This record gives sequence, C-alpha cells and structure tokens, in this order.
Amino acid sequence: MRILPQDTDEELIAFEQWVGLLGAGEYDLGEASVFTAAETHGLVAITDDRDATKVGRALL
Repeated sequence: MRILPQDTDEELIAFEQWVGLLGAGEYDLGEASVFTAAETHGLVAITDDRDATKVGRALL
C-alpha cells in the first residue's frame, strides 16, 4: 500500500468531479479521494459505502 498525494491539476479536477457526483459535503470525501486515485492511476477502488459503490460502478 502506498500513500499517493492528490495534488496534480488532473487529480484535483477529478476530485472535484467525484465530490460533485457523490454529493460529498463533509461526508464521502474519503470515497471521492479513493475514486480519484482509481481513475487517475488506473487502480481498483474499494469502499464499503453502498451509495458510493453504485456511483463508482456506473462511472468507472
């Protein structure tokens, strides 16, 4: 396991998009960052949040 900083323009834009898709206010920011990493780095996203899983499956 590695910690990947999400600080490139591509990652910040993707994070903002995932926050909007997940409806993340103070909540779901972790899921948004997981989906951002999966999308921008070609990784697999794993979450226990059912609603986030539905969104991720539909878009990844």
